[in-house]
Amino acid sequence: MSPKDHVAVRLDNLTLERVDSLKDVLSTPWHEATRSDILRALILTGLEQLEAQHKGSLGKPKKSPAAEPASGGARPKAKKKTPAKG
Repeated sequence: MSPKDHVAVRLDNLTLERVDSLKDVLSTPWHEATRSDILRALILTGLEQLEAQHKGSLGKPKKSPAAEPASGGARPKAKKKTPAKG
């Protein structure tokens, strides 16, 4: 998965109305909250709560692929260039 994969969900009208009702409280003078902003906040908040609730049942969190070198191992140290004599 790429860092920003798109995910589609189907929500009933009542749920969408509840999501939309959060627009004013999540908007700032600089940014009007979008439905995507609200859903992202809901997912992250709910995810943290569920992870805390099931902490004992979860394994260690996986590191994101971006945190590790592509080769899968430690990167070799770059050789220092020595000035040419002469």
